[in-house]
This record gives sequence, structure tokens and C-alpha cells, in this order.
Amino acid sequence: MPEKTDPLYKDVSDSIKLIFDLTSRIDERVKHLVEQHNEANQRIEKLMERHENILSRISVLENKNGNGMKEDITELKKAINAIEIKQAALELQTVRHENKWQTVGDFIFKISVAVTAAFIIWKIGAR
Repeated sequence: MPEKTDPLYKDVSDSIKLIFDLTSRIDERVKHLVEQHNEANQRIEKLMERHENILSRISVLENKNGNGMKEDITELKKAINAIEIKQAALELQTVRHENKWQTVGDFIFKISVAVTAAFIIWKIGAR
């Protein structure tokens, strides 16, 4: 009887090693996604600071009421629109990262359930 369970034990052991390798790769990918998410957040913060600076410049220019200032104000408004577009793009990236997190979590949960079920089935079959 021990001869029949040895290959089964080896197969289960190999499967566990493969799952461990897979989870290690998933952890590395998740770490990379976290780093990208943090970089995106930093970019958003910089864009927000620039946006606030431009808004303060616009308010100063509007208060001066100069003749040549209207052209500068329109250029600044165009710059603000460009920054808002970039900000929206970064927010979309952030949403994508959040969706990736959900997918990774779901995948890990499904693998753990499958491994647990396989182990239970194996235990029941070994009796």
C-alpha cells in the first residue's frame, strides 16, 4: 500500500510547489502594480499643485484688468484644460489598477479554494 501512495504524495507535493511558485510570481506582479499605483498618485498630486498655481496666477491676472492680459488668460485656461485632461487620464489609470487588484484577489481566492478542495478530495480518496 505505501508504494501506491508515494507517487500520489509526490504529485501533491509537486502541485503544492507549483502553486507556491505561482503565488510568488503573483506577489511580484502585485508589488509592481502597487509601485505603479504610487507613481500615478504622485503624478496626480503634482498636477493638482500645478493646477492650483495656474489658478492663482489667473486670479492675479484677472484682478489687474490689463489689455494684453486677456490673451495670457486664454493661454492659461488652455493649459488648465490640458492639465485637467491629464488628470482625468491618470484617474482612469488608477481605476484600472484598482480593477487589477480585484482580479488578483479573486484569482488568489479561487486558487486557494481549489487547492483546499483538491486536498479534501485527496484525503477522502486516501481512506
